[in-house]
Amino acid sequence: MKLSILNNQIELIERAQSFSDLQDILVEATNRIGYEFFAFIQANVGKSEGILLQAFPKSWMDLMSETFAYTKSPVLQAASVSPGPFQWSELPEILVLTKDQKQYLELAAAHGLKAGLTIPLHAPGGPSAMLSLIKNRDEPIDRETIPLAMYIGNRAFIAGKRIKQRQSAKETILSERDARVITLLCRGQSKAVIASRLGINISDINRTIAQGRKQYQVGSQTEMIVKALFEQSIRFEDVLT
Repeated sequence: MKLSILNNQIELIERAQSFSDLQDILVEATNRIGYEFFAFIQANVGKSEGILLQAFPKSWMDLMSETFAYTKSPVLQAASVSPGPFQWSELPEILVLTKDQKQYLELAAAHGLKAGLTIPLHAPGGPSAMLSLIKNRDEPIDRETIPLAMYIGNRAFIAGKRIKQRQSAKETILSERDARVITLLCRGQSKAVIASRLGINISDINRTIAQGRKQYQVGSQTEMIVKALFEQSIRFEDVLT
């Protein structure tokens, strides 16, 4: 199986502008190499939110949302310890499966998730992720698809990181008024003077400071100002004017 069959999908993955776009592209890429379902999961690390993109049978997704049974998934556990790709049929060689984990796999098969291939994705100093591709037929995994799945997972991992970073950047953009308040604070003006100048209340200024500290995940007004300058939410030129 040649990589050329995925050329268009790989280009689209690399240009994806949102997680919705990325999910749609992964559906097509998954089908192109002979799998019906997929899940792309990036762990929740520190204060950053994780990523979950998936295309599964509705019955399975409904069951997982109702019971949280995915917490018993041996696939997630194996992906955290395995250095390379593995087939679900190889899970007993990676883990000592518990009764609950065996029942989880039986339940998944009953909902059409039968032959699976998982690609662990680990980045030094960064969050871990995994891509699982699943067939609705109980048949051996075509080994020729493994390098293709690895490439899809790698490009999706990079795209997810890029999309996440852009979203985080948007979340830290200050409103025009908040940027003005912080700029005037940087100039050493008192809250009373700022309130009079901008036609707002001191309580509005306190709210801006509190929201800014939360937004930038810092503990003080000074740290907030430094972070706003560093991320160019306010400009040094305006502060020094």
